[in-house]
Parts: sequence; structure tokens; C-alpha cells
Amino acid sequence: MAKRKLKLRKSGNGKSWREWFSWAKRSQTRSSRAEQKEQLGRRIKIAALSIFLPLLPAGLVAGFFYLEKYVHTQQTVEPKYGSLVFVDAPSWAHSEAMKKKLADAAGDGPFELKEGTAKTVAERLAKLPWLYAVQVRTTGQNVLVYAKYRQPQAIIKSSKGQIYYAGLLDSKDPLAGQDNTVIVLEHIEVEKPPMPEITGFADKNVPSPGKLWLASDVSAALRLLAALKEMDDKICPQKPLREEIAAIDAGNYGGRKSASAPHIILNLKDGTQVLWGAECGRAREVLEAPEMEKLTLLYTFYQEHKYTLLGLVKVIELRQPQMGIPRPQ
Repeated sequence: MAKRKLKLRKSGNGKSWREWFSWAKRSQTRSSRAEQKEQLGRRIKIAALSIFLPLLPAGLVAGFFYLEKYVHTQQTVEPKYGSLVFVDAPSWAHSEAMKKKLADAAGDGPFELKEGTAKTVAERLAKLPWLYAVQVRTTGQNVLVYAKYRQPQAIIKSSKGQIYYAGLLDSKDPLAGQDNTVIVLEHIEVEKPPMPEITGFADKNVPSPGKLWLASDVSAALRLLAALKEMDDKICPQKPLREEIAAIDAGNYGGRKSASAPHIILNLKDGTQVLWGAECGRAREVLEAPEMEKLTLLYTFYQEHKYTLLGLVKVIELRQPQMGIPRPQ
């Protein structure tokens, strides 16, 4: 068989296929080929930069957009939850009943740590009569609650036998205003010694919890309790005298039943009567010993008998002045 010869034909313009690729010409020197490669590389870099630089800002924006979208997607897929934490809550509010009351008002937990949770919890808790000045913020772990608390100070019973707490309002409380105003609170278990009951008050129509009550006799009894608490905190915080008081009788408040009988009486747990007399601030009007003298006499007697008033006498009289005759002012 005759051998076929492969011939490279010339193109129509007289050039062979090798001549269309200058870098493949054998006649080129190595230095010239290297120079051409270097020039080509520079041209490619310049072209790439001219295209890339104008697109850089747009690329960064797009990158941040997709990064934010990715983070948001991850948060949506895997939300974080935390518990409710009441910061600096008073010791009396640490009972299980009070914790449940606060938790029920805030809503079912755990709480999702996201935008809007703090506002929602704050709005719910602000409706609770026990709290005011409520502020809430979320952290990476919990929902923190900062608030002021309306403290129960005594027990009161309505004409129908319903049991409530009564308390005085702090001067910074938004509900504070008119004198002799009392806040009525729901009766639930709290972490503190048993509170005395206020008896003999005139208005038996006790308002519902969370309402204000204009009751001068109840307010007078509560202010007397506040004065006793101040003395307890200074003199005998470990064994407060108030723990021995079963009830405060305000039945003769202002002498409405008898001008000569004591206006307010402290009934102790063993039946002993402490004849306090006129409400705080009005002792001189009825020629009684001033409040400071009454407190000094009472707490001196209390200390002398090893911090108790029980089982000693039937009546403790505090109305008679020991330091001169008081004059009306």
C-alpha cells in the first residue's frame, strides 16, 4: 500500500497554521518570548484591576447583606431562651406564692431573648399592684427585672370576712398623693414574720386589691407600725418588738367613742394591752406624752425584760407624760 503523506496546506492568504501563533515560532528567542509573556501578564492584571476595583464597593455591600441574612437565619432557626430574674427583690417577696404571682403576671417562661421581649414583660408586670417603676432588659442569658415593691404591713378584714393586706405608699410611688391613703393588696404568703391585724376601723367596705383606700384610722395604725419598725431596726433587729403584737385596735381613733379612752391600743399575743393613745403627731393636742417619749418608755421596758413584753403585766400605760406636762400646740 502506498504511504499517504500528510501535507500542511497553506491557507487562502498564504500563511500556514503555525504562523497564526507567533509564540510557537521556532525562530523567536527565549528572551523575546519571556518579554512577551511578561507584557501579556501586565495587560491581564491591568484589565482585571480595571474591572474589579469599580465592583469592590458593591461586592462589600452584597457580602455584608448576605452575612447579615445568614446570621438572622441562624438566629431564627436556633432562638435563645432565658429565665426571669428579679434584681434586688426584697426578702419578704421571696416566698413561693409571691414568685408564682410574679411569674404568672410576666407570662410563661422561658423567655425568648429577642427584641420586644423586655417591653412585653414590662407591660405585663406594670399591671401588677405589687410593683411600680418597672424596668426590664434582656441579656445574653436572662430577662432582668428592676422594680419597686409595695410592701404589705398589716392584715385587714372586710365586713364579709375577706382577708387583705394594707400598706402605706412610698412618697416616690406614682399612686402617692392624698394623706391617709392606703393601698390594698391581695393576701398571699410572704416571707416575713406574721403581721398584726388592724381592727376597729370604721369603713368595712374594703376596696379590691390594687385600689386606693382613704381610711384615716387604718393609715394611723400603719404609721404607728412604721415608727415601731424604725425603733426595731435601731435597737433590736434580731428580735423585733412588733413580732409580739397580735392586733392594733383603732376603734376609738380620734376619740370617736370616748374622749378619755385610749385612741389606739396595741394588743399583744398573750392578751397584754399597750395603751398607746393618740395617733402619731397629735399627742400634744390631747395632753399626752409625745411619741418619742412613748417609744423610749416602751423599748426601755422591753430591753429590761430581756426583749419581751409577754407574761409581765396586763396593761402598759404610755399616755402619761414622764417629763413634764405637755402643752397643746
